[in-house]
Amino acid sequence: MTTQRSARWRLDGKVALVTGGGQGVGLGIAKALGAAGATLAVLDIDEGRAAAAVDALHALGHGASAHVADVADDAQVRSAVAEVVARHGHLDVIVNNAHTVIPGRVLDIDEDDLDTVWSTGFLGAWNVMQAARPHLGRGASVMFLGSEGAA
Repeated sequence: MTTQRSARWRLDGKVALVTGGGQGVGLGIAKALGAAGATLAVLDIDEGRAAAAVDALHALGHGASAHVADVADDAQVRSAVAEVVARHGHLDVIVNNAHTVIPGRVLDIDEDDLDTVWSTGFLGAWNVMQAARPHLGRGASVMFLGSEGAA
C-alpha cells in the first residue's frame, strides 16, 4: 500500500547521478534512490566498481548506467555528464558523494594528501555542478555529502 507521504517521495521518471556510486555510501544512496523509482547514473573513478554497482542495481530491478570519471578532472566530468544526458535525456538529481579519505589526523597529513582530499571533495563537487548546471531543470535536487574522515 502506498501512503500519500511515500507517494510524494517517489522519483519515477527522474534521473539521479551519484558520484562515488561504485561502493559504500554512494552505492547505498543509489540503491535507495532506485527503490524510490529513479534511474541511476553511477559515476566512479574505477570502471570495475561502477560496473559492479550497476550489476547490483540491475539485480534489484533498478535502471542504471555506469560512467567513469575522476571528479577532480573537469574534462572527464563534463564528458561523463554529457554521456549521462545523452543516454537518459535529462538529469534531475545530483548526489555529490565522491571523496577521498586519508588515514590519520588532518594536522599530520602532507600537502599532497591535502590536495587530493580538496580536489576530490570540494573541487570535484564544483566540477560536477558546473557540468550538470545546464541540464538541471526546475525542481532539480542537489546533495553534497562529506565526512569527518574525508575532511
